[in-house]
Amino acid sequence: MKTPLALRSLNVRLATAYMAHAVNNYMNCKPGNSFTRFGTALKCACKDEFSNDSWYTMWCSIGDFYNEMDFGEMSDEEIIEQYNGALRVGFTYRKQIEASAVQSAVKAWSDRKWKRYVQKSSSRHKWTGRAALIAALTCVGVPTPPSA
Repeated sequence: MKTPLALRSLNVRLATAYMAHAVNNYMNCKPGNSFTRFGTALKCACKDEFSNDSWYTMWCSIGDFYNEMDFGEMSDEEIIEQYNGALRVGFTYRKQIEASAVQSAVKAWSDRKWKRYVQKSSSRHKWTGRAALIAALTCVGVPTPPSA
């Protein structure tokens, strides 16, 4: 069973992004902010209309890389092993990608604060999900044991 990238741990998503960046060099990406992207998402009905949003386009490209590398079939540990190997000796994706390209990608994500943004976003999504669960349980009513 293939596991979608979105359902992977934060470390796996970042490792995949770093490797994809080493291949595609996303230095022209201008992520903007969440509010702007949310407004764009409300206006657009299909994927093609998102093509003006470079952050969305970059993550689509990272997802394509994830699928082409067949990471969906691997465990989180296997993907992290692939990433650690790529940091040491590089990896092959259509051509040989040098370890220095992966290291440069990691540095770029840190320098451009994309790593921090993804980490904060992941944290917000976790809390949003928990809040939604609590709200749903409150609306439905949480069963309590009968009082004696």
